[in-house]
Amino acid sequence: MSTELIDLLKKFADIVENYQDKDTIKELVVNLITHELNFAVAGILSIDTNYADNALVTSSDFTLNQAQKILGVSFKSLRFDLNVKENIFAKAFLEKKYQLTNKVESFIPGLNYGVGNLYRIMQSLMNLYGMKELGVFPCFYKGELKGFLTVGNPKKFTPEEIDILNVVANQLAGYLFVADLTTNLGNINLEIKKFNVTLQEKVNEATIELQTKNLELEDRLRKEKDMMDILAHELRTPLSISHNAFIVLEDSIKNAYTQNEKIKNYFRIVEENLKREIKLLEIMLSTTKIDNEKMEIHKVVVDLVEICESEYKFFYEKITQKEINFNKELSEIPLSIFVDKDRLMEIIDNLITNAIKYTNTGQICIRTVVKEGFKGVQIEDTGQGMPRDEIPNLGKKFYRINQHINNDKDAAQTFTRPGGTGLGLYVAFGLTKLMGGTIDVDSELGKGSKFTLWFK
Repeated sequence: MSTELIDLLKKFADIVENYQDKDTIKELVVNLITHELNFAVAGILSIDTNYADNALVTSSDFTLNQAQKILGVSFKSLRFDLNVKENIFAKAFLEKKYQLTNKVESFIPGLNYGVGNLYRIMQSLMNLYGMKELGVFPCFYKGELKGFLTVGNPKKFTPEEIDILNVVANQLAGYLFVADLTTNLGNINLEIKKFNVTLQEKVNEATIELQTKNLELEDRLRKEKDMMDILAHELRTPLSISHNAFIVLEDSIKNAYTQNEKIKNYFRIVEENLKREIKLLEIMLSTTKIDNEKMEIHKVVVDLVEICESEYKFFYEKITQKEINFNKELSEIPLSIFVDKDRLMEIIDNLITNAIKYTNTGQICIRTVVKEGFKGVQIEDTGQGMPRDEIPNLGKKFYRINQHINNDKDAAQTFTRPGGTGLGLYVAFGLTKLMGGTIDVDSELGKGSKFTLWFK
């Protein structure tokens, strides 16, 4: 191969490698062959995804465009069957080698331009450009057919010209592969963008729907909480009236029935149940106020020792009647804290009530504690206790420790939890947080529990 031809092929490579558009690459190759190498006519058939069924031919050279005008046909699309071995394209594909012919009949089998009288058109085209021989050079890239380079020559091809066109066909195959890859990536990116747009639209629709549902749920919960608040107030009033009437009634007739133990027992049952219902309603009312952020806190400076002493006196009889000890370990000096007194007593009442409920033997102790500038009250019992993994869940609304607890280490040690709503501790934790305090819990199954309230 001459130096001039080698330089020409390098020039071709330098020009073509800067482009990734298939039509531009074909334009450059056709110009090289027809203008630089002075062949009569050239065309490129680039293969679509299924080359056995479909191939496309482009006519990017001016002279071929002129031929289309003269003949009145278009060579923009071409369908041919590579399984028809008599066709020169099929032969080039199967043999993976260039093919030369001077017969129009070599193109006809299995090939269709979509126009009538194909033989006459092809013969007219060869006569128009004075083609004595036409070469078909397959373009393979890594064993995959990417297209065909067709070249018309006014004379027979020389071995050197065949070598040149084989090199061009091989280079062209690589560039067509890159062009297809770029197009496919572009299509993929386009599909990804479309998918992202669709996905975003779906996300937006889902977000709007979720927001609407959340607003509806919030409104429904608000109405339910308001109704619970109203219900608690409505129930509280008649119960309070009943309780007050009971006290008046008891005072009025107690002298007449002092010696009647049966009547005295009935009075005790009625009084205890009225107090229990009033306590439950107090908890429900506090729960709804905490949920609706309507709980009013009025902080004042109080003496924690004095409050604990009052609680000790209030619960002493009830605890000792259960035949368990009630001890106190209180500071000898006042411990001032800044809290809502009524709410603090409500919390301590709840903790002591729980201790009574879960303690059958042993003792309950109320003590004051001081640690690192914090002051607190501690309620400790020797009751049933609870598993340590349950402690983090305390204070959650409606949370209850398992009704039945079995200790694997001692099969005989089985506890049955009393009934309840689980709202007592929810209120206790909520009120403590509202007053700026914290609750520490330490408990061991079968050995008891210790609740400590801390305040500044």
